Amino acid sequence: MSKTVKKKIDTSGGYGIIDPEQEVMVTSNDRNVPKEGRVLKIGIIGVGAIAQRSHIPNFQKVNGAEILAVCDPIERKAKLVAEKWGIKYYFTNYKDLLSLDELDAVSVCTPNYFHAPITIDACDKGKHVLCEKPIATTLEDAQRMIDAAKRNKVKLEIGQFKKFMPVYEVGKEILEEGLIGDVLTVRTKLGHSGPEDWSPTTGKWFFKKWKTGMGVLLDLGTKHISLIRWFLNDEVESVIGRVDILTKAFSEVEDYAVGVLKFRSGIICVLETSWCTKPSFKGTEIVGTKGTLFMDYPNTRLEIRIANKINATFHPEIPEEGKKGNPFQRFVDCIKEDRIPDVTAEDEKRSLEVALAISKSSETGKTVHLLLDN
Repeated sequence: MSKTVKKKIDTSGGYGIIDPEQEVMVTSNDRNVPKEGRVLKIGIIGVGAIAQRSHIPNFQKVNGAEILAVCDPIERKAKLVAEKWGIKYYFTNYKDLLSLDELDAVSVCTPNYFHAPITIDACDKGKHVLCEKPIATTLEDAQRMIDAAKRNKVKLEIGQFKKFMPVYEVGKEILEEGLIGDVLTVRTKLGHSGPEDWSPTTGKWFFKKWKTGMGVLLDLGTKHISLIRWFLNDEVESVIGRVDILTKAFSEVEDYAVGVLKFRSGIICVLETSWCTKPSFKGTEIVGTKGTLFMDYPNTRLEIRIANKINATFHPEIPEEGKKGNPFQRFVDCIKEDRIPDVTAEDEKRSLEVALAISKSSETGKTVHLLLDN
């Protein structure tokens, strides 16, 4: 059965500002929905690179859910994405998408600045939210998002999914088994040539401070801040940081950042993130009292070096899929099963706090101490 729907067009190029006089007629086919079982209806807000490379294809694989609508301020892009993926509705104003009664949840795939207002509006409409990383650009906005989800009794998860990768799951097991002894230091780096290469058509917004808050520190830094906190099951106590623009003179935000993080346990971590790295590089080295663990270095996915009389080196086998499976499936399941999401907003607020502290340390030239609860 086909259905023709009117869509209002956002002529301003910004989220949520519409021209009520302009409409576009779209004809689309209803998708087959299983008669048995509750099928959650998902909306995708923002259809840039991360939505098309990750959120849309992963939600298409999920059991018990389907993408009902997409939204983007660029009408042509929203329409093309909807047609490509067989999605029933498209909008240019996210508030119109949120007004769909049958909608259960949304993915927020917009520039960082829009994460908070869109998430809060979605929660107030009773919709569950999967928000791309970083959670927000300020701690105040992050807390407002958390409060909105609690107030409306909906799930809020942040798309910080590196811990779902098999190499890191195995690495975590090795640490917990004590194979390298007590952890002393961590060195972690994540770098590539920049958003303009990763997403040539949509990546320009990354360099606008009002849209991003910060540059590579929020884009890549929060990934490994979150990852290392999870590995160590520990919180950062203080940081010393330096951020700078090394190669992208046109940018309003940093393209390089380095931080020295001291954890409550005394572990020291050196974090380096870069939009200046060609070719791209990612790797984490964890040094313990008995040996060293290398993860995701260019020439090996995982390596253990044990310091003893033999000085043995091991390369544990890494499964093709993680134990927890598709994180988008787990987001849907946490809604259906009414359980806590795997990556909570509260946890990612802590990672944001560390990133902001690195930036503040760079500005002041001083060590920044974080406010930690018990």
